[in-house]
Amino acid sequence: MKKGLIIGGIITVLIVGLGFGAYFNIVNNIKKQKALQIIQKAEEKKANDERVAKQAIKDSHIMDERRVYIRMHAMINTKIVSIDERYIGLISINNGTCDDVLQIIKDNNYNDGDILTSYINSWIKKDFSNAVAEHNYIWEKLGGGEGKAISLK
Repeated sequence: MKKGLIIGGIITVLIVGLGFGAYFNIVNNIKKQKALQIIQKAEEKKANDERVAKQAIKDSHIMDERRVYIRMHAMINTKIVSIDERYIGLISINNGTCDDVLQIIKDNNYNDGDILTSYINSWIKKDFSNAVAEHNYIWEKLGGGEGKAISLK
């Protein structure tokens, strides 16, 4: 009888032990699944944030042609002398500013897109031999008035 009780006790301990083991295994699997879901949601959010950021950058390049004329006018002002020595805006001509304007021109369908692109490409090459004519073309597109270019600096 004692032997039967001992065996029954051992079996009970084994069953209870296996039950706890199975319980902990199930709990751990649930925790792993929840952790994976959290990671997956975080990755999805990151991917969505990246899409939103890329769209925002693209949207920031959608602008009317006049604003590009204004920006380019301020850029070429750094290379010319105006008849009245008045300069409305000065923006440094460098690879960064040129690349930004090129991307904006590329992202939009401007009437003068080819002309503006050719100006920027010459500025990238540090070729300002036509800067007076380029300035005055852009200046006229902005309505002319004061500040007509007469020579290079």
